[in-house]
Amino acid sequence: MRTTLSLAKIIIGSLIIAVTINLFFVNLNFISSGIYGFSQLYAFNTGYDLAIVMILANSFFLILGALLYSKDYLRKSVVTFWLVPLFVYLTKDVPAYIDITSADKFLLAIYGGVLMGIGYRFIYRENMLVSATDSIKIIEKTTSYNSENILLNSLNALLIILTYFTFGLNNALLSLISIVIMENISKRLTLGINESKVFYIITEKDKEVKKFIIEDLKYDLTVLEVRGGFTNNKRKVLMSVIPSEDYYKLKEGIRRIDEKAFISITDSYETINESKRLKQ
Repeated sequence: MRTTLSLAKIIIGSLIIAVTINLFFVNLNFISSGIYGFSQLYAFNTGYDLAIVMILANSFFLILGALLYSKDYLRKSVVTFWLVPLFVYLTKDVPAYIDITSADKFLLAIYGGVLMGIGYRFIYRENMLVSATDSIKIIEKTTSYNSENILLNSLNALLIILTYFTFGLNNALLSLISIVIMENISKRLTLGINESKVFYIITEKDKEVKKFIIEDLKYDLTVLEVRGGFTNNKRKVLMSVIPSEDYYKLKEGIRRIDEKAFISITDSYETINESKRLKQ
């Protein structure tokens, strides 16, 4: 039942993204973020079908990920990397049936960003990747969280510059509005408003969980010695502060190691002298 519901959410999210790309971005010459934005520009300048360009770009990173990283990468990407371009192809005639060109472009840029963010939210909540752009978070997993942000923002900045030379200043600025809204909507709806999460973990497999956090996710942790209030037995609590970006990675990783683990997750509104990812 859980798998069926999860797949349904992934399909809904992919469909929302595809319809939004065709109706708002391609139709109005706005550019979406990341690899799909670059695919739009390439398809526009070469005349190739957008869906084909998208699937080729995603497939390249899919193959690269399969060669360099674990099977978990394939699990998170193989469905959505092909499903979104497929829906883009199937819904490319939507603008012919829904005319939005007479509406205010500023409002359309906002609505397009909101809809894209909602589509991304459906997929991210199922711990899946949406496009090759998300692969940066895996390819750059040895860097800090802030470095990943710099790289992603740099790609989007390049995208806006290319949009300016292709469609002009007005469309470049409207695209920027859509991208900012989309990324904030997807992040806030998926992870909440806080930048970090604090995990408190009680498990019989504390060594395995500790190894997963330190060696796989590259984050530090603190081991707290506690005593049960009722049983008076001594237990260990693992505490780790991680960026909200890796919330689902840690939660699902713990569940795979120990389904019976007790996990308490709280928001961290501010972290002073935050330790970055551990060096390899």
